[in-house]
Amino acid sequence: MDVPAGLLGSPSFAGGAGARWLSGLPSLLAGVSERWHLTVEDGEPVRHGAHAAVVPVRRGGERMALRLAPPEPGVVAALEAWDGDGAVRLVAADEDRGALLLERLDPARSLLDLPPVEAARVAGRLVRRLAVRPPPGLPTTSGQARAIATECRGVPDESIPEVWRDEAARCAGELARGRGEPVLVHADLTPENVLHRPGGGFVAVDPRPVAGDPERSLPEFLLRSVDGCPGEGELPEVFDAFVTAGDLDPGRARRWLVARTVQYWAWALGAGLTEDPVRCRRLLAEFSQAQPGGGPTGAPTVVP
Repeated sequence: MDVPAGLLGSPSFAGGAGARWLSGLPSLLAGVSERWHLTVEDGEPVRHGAHAAVVPVRRGGERMALRLAPPEPGVVAALEAWDGDGAVRLVAADEDRGALLLERLDPARSLLDLPPVEAARVAGRLVRRLAVRPPPGLPTTSGQARAIATECRGVPDESIPEVWRDEAARCAGELARGRGEPVLVHADLTPENVLHRPGGGFVAVDPRPVAGDPERSLPEFLLRSVDGCPGEGELPEVFDAFVTAGDLDPGRARRWLVARTVQYWAWALGAGLTEDPVRCRRLLAEFSQAQPGGGPTGAPTVVP
């Protein structure tokens, strides 16, 4: 197996540990295939995102997908809790080696193929289906919010306007107090992480599971929807469709969007990314309650 070029260039694998994992990927594939009696399908491409490789395989006559990634705590427990209801079905797992044997979905059909508002409705309904009792030991959205509040107050980069950093810290502080009974949340529910199950609609893949607010699923989805919504007012329509379909709290969803967008913007700048900061600026211009430099003296304009 040749390591996909996209993984070689991913910020997730920068540094010594990431490079070592990538160099061992071919031997990891060979060992797991032998253990589970898998045959790699010739002629089928190895798919990947920023964090994992997905290899098309067969076991006997059954087509499956083998996901290989550095071990991610909580992923197996989340997939077991969902048991194929709204998420890809787990067949077998080797948590120590980060290997998951999964049902084969259609990698060529994702929510990127739908109009953004329609995709948002599908994703919102999935958020509600996935909101089951969380397994123990997962990170919490309250803990994430506390970390975001601290990070946003300490962002030194003035390319993120101070008024947005301050608002993100305030939003995160409110979110850190939590609300109601926690549920299991897919915290990386981007349009490309929702694939079509032949004969069974769309289901989520590649979870980053946390316990807490279901609204936590919204920011990543909106960030990846920016490019498909060039017109003014289109992103709010996507937001409304997602929130309504998921029966979410719109105020809490907006606070998560602002807080997470500023946190991600700061990370993207540090990673040397150029396109994602532009997307982050667009989101905050649409959804922040305060806009930088709006008054004649350069003071922030507060949006009601």
